Amino acid sequence: MEVPPAQKIEFDSISDMIRLLISSAHERGIANLFAYVHEGKTTFFITQVLPGFYEYRGLPLTAFYTYDKEVRESFVAYKATEEGEEWEFTNGLKTPGFQIIPIIRVKTPPKFMLDL
Repeated sequence: MEVPPAQKIEFDSISDMIRLLISSAHERGIANLFAYVHEGKTTFFITQVLPGFYEYRGLPLTAFYTYDKEVRESFVAYKATEEGEEWEFTNGLKTPGFQIIPIIRVKTPPKFMLDL
């Protein structure tokens, strides 16, 4: 059985991607951010299924952003305050008030998820 490719959406910025992950984490539990390193750049991506899409049980969707550097840290720490938002890549937990997103690295993403 051939798996049809996911529909792709490219984020305008990594901040947009992080904001979406944080805002949807309360519904799905902890958010996971997949990362694929290639030629010195890191492509971050998330997958989701939009249920009940036409004749399918759901439409697979992959949203991604290609960061122009290789990211080696294991987490993204995010915090929003009245002054604005703040995020950074980190290898450990941050001070109170930060939400943590784990970065899950893959050697090669499945083509049906992300075929760049």
